[in-house]
Amino acid sequence: MAARIVSLIENENQRRQLGLRAHEKVRSRFTTGFTAPHLLSTCRTVAGQKPTVSVIVPNYNHGRYLTDRLSSIFNQTFRDFEVILLDDASSDDSLAVIETYRDHADVRILKNESNSGSTFKQWLKGIDAARSDIVWMAESDDGCEPDFIEALLPALRDPQVRVAYANSHVIDDRGVVVGDYTSGDYLTSLSRTKWADAYQASAAQEINDGLGVKNTILSASSVMFKKFELDAATRTQLEAMQIAGDWYFFAHGMAGGDVYYTPRKLNYHRRHDESVVGKLLKEHRVEQFFREFYAVQSWIAGTYPLGDGFESKWEKYLRDQWNAFFPGRPFEELNSYYPIDRARERIRASQ
Repeated sequence: MAARIVSLIENENQRRQLGLRAHEKVRSRFTTGFTAPHLLSTCRTVAGQKPTVSVIVPNYNHGRYLTDRLSSIFNQTFRDFEVILLDDASSDDSLAVIETYRDHADVRILKNESNSGSTFKQWLKGIDAARSDIVWMAESDDGCEPDFIEALLPALRDPQVRVAYANSHVIDDRGVVVGDYTSGDYLTSLSRTKWADAYQASAAQEINDGLGVKNTILSASSVMFKKFELDAATRTQLEAMQIAGDWYFFAHGMAGGDVYYTPRKLNYHRRHDESVVGKLLKEHRVEQFFREFYAVQSWIAGTYPLGDGFESKWEKYLRDQWNAFFPGRPFEELNSYYPIDRARERIRASQ
């Protein structure tokens, strides 16, 4: 021991390196911020209590965004949550990033050996594994404010509220804020005032205001919801979806209850460079788009009472989408993808 001490006395550089390593170890593993969640988890386990929130992070090849995404979760002001990290057989460095979070409290890592081919299969896998009654689907390339959970959780303590969501910043691939949704035509074409202030509305009202016409919840990461059961047929339909699954899912999740919304921009939704229309055309998925669109609206018309003004809003948006894909082509050609007359009959029957 004396020899080692003498060696350290004589070697300032070695002393400094050992001190820096010890400093890093303490900061990464022994701070209050790191150890308190472990203590909370142990207390919860002993008491037989669930975490308040289950945070599900479905990932596929978003390794370059994961550190920022996970930091935004683990730095939340409200800390009573579990985190389920799902990786769908990524081919980038995602798993290496995910593994660095294995020692955090209440973290489970679920890895697929082969790609599932479905975002929504991953959603269901995470929800099935969730221990809490409240779920946050935190997409792996998005971000959020530190008080995201703290701000939305009080609304979900109301027994009637099934879904609570926040306004979003829109960010690009570099994380630069490039806009928001409330000032864009997508929402203002339905209402110039609805999303300007906080509100709580019945699911039926939300559907009639716009969610039955198109998906007005524009980022899944902006939503916290109460866990609910889906029957086998609905799960199968959801797993087959590639485009409109989140719309279909949240329309189910709010049924029979209320929706809460805050205009605070608590979420950062990453939009990649290529437009949705351009990508669908390039990938020859227009038929799939309209078939999924019909599946969602057909279910909505059979579930919710629709008001007198719904049909005109529905047809206008349908025509706008057709013209965006195929400018100048007759609207009636849409029937090969979307049975317009059948949909109109279902809408009128639900009024």
